[in-house]
Amino acid sequence: MTLTALAPPLLRSVRSVAATALLASSVACAGAHADLTQADVRGQEAFHVIQLGRAGYVIDARTETCLLMFGSSNSATATPVSCALLKKNVPEAAPFITWDTSATPRN
Repeated sequence: MTLTALAPPLLRSVRSVAATALLASSVACAGAHADLTQADVRGQEAFHVIQLGRAGYVIDARTETCLLMFGSSNSATATPVSCALLKKNVPEAAPFITWDTSATPRN
């Protein structure tokens, strides 16, 4: 095996290590300059999950947010979605989105 054959994987490896070191140092720096506050959620309304196989919607009435989740218990990705559209187009979600009165569920 020649040195030129090793160059691309080696270069990717060096970039990966450098990126990891940069990320670790920036997280450590941010951690030293951040204040941490714990929220007391006892007695507050729970969030709701509408399950659709490996995807699902998370509805959090406390923060009035809705998320679309993809993945499994080991690895998941979330993206925000419009609560008004979710209430309008997913009838199972409508009872949990009480703060948005602009959208009415489809029948």
